[in-house]
Amino acid sequence: MEKNVASLAVQGRRLAWSVTALTTDPDSIVRESRRLLLLRGNEGIIRVEGFREKRRPVSPGGLVVPNKDISLRLAPFLRAFALAGGIFMFIVCRPRKRLTARNGSS
Repeated sequence: MEKNVASLAVQGRRLAWSVTALTTDPDSIVRESRRLLLLRGNEGIIRVEGFREKRRPVSPGGLVVPNKDISLRLAPFLRAFALAGGIFMFIVCRPRKRLTARNGSS
């Protein structure tokens, strides 16, 4: 158990160093972004001096952003189909008045 605790403490120090490096060291940022395929070989980063972003707490679940692809939603197509069906039923299947002698026709 003590070995596990010591191992976790070492791992925690490494991760803390990594987080600090990724927030302050431009070389670490570039290296990690290339590893994640966010930067190509001919691209880099620009550091703006004098600008400090507010620290925000990061939660692992907050990093995932769902991809909302509008083109795959079915609701607009179903509404259009329902509207077209309603218009078709109104035009084609509505009851027609029969002309009789009372209406003025024979």
